This record gives sequence, C-alpha cells and structure tokens, in this order.
Amino acid sequence: NNIGIKERVPYNAPLIQFSSWMGGDRDGNPRVTPEVTRDVCLLARMMAANLYYSQIEDLMFELSM
Repeated sequence: NNIGIKERVPYNAPLIQFSSWMGGDRDGNPRVTPEVTRDVCLLARMMAANLYYSQIEDLMFELSM
C-alpha cells in the first residue's frame, strides 16, 4: 500500500524539475533586491548559452568531414 498517496501521478507529469535559489532569497533578505534577481537571471542565461556554444563547437569538430 502507498500510505498517504490518494491520487496517481499523471503519466506526463514532470518527475524532476531543475531550478535555482540564486537570487531568489526574497523572503526578507534586504540585500536581495529585484535588481539582484534580474542580474542573477541574466548571468544564468549567459552561462547556459556559453555551455551550449562550447558543446556545439566541440561537436562541430567531432562531426566535421
């Protein structure tokens, strides 16, 4: 028996969610301003773009003829 589970999880429900607390400590920390949150989001976007770019660049050399 599954104790405490009353409903089944839908087959297409995401089982894992990636997220970040960086810049999200907005529950009373006076140093985390909207600008800090914006800057952290922009930094995360840039880091992800750089990661994708480097992986694509590596694949370009591996798969070139």
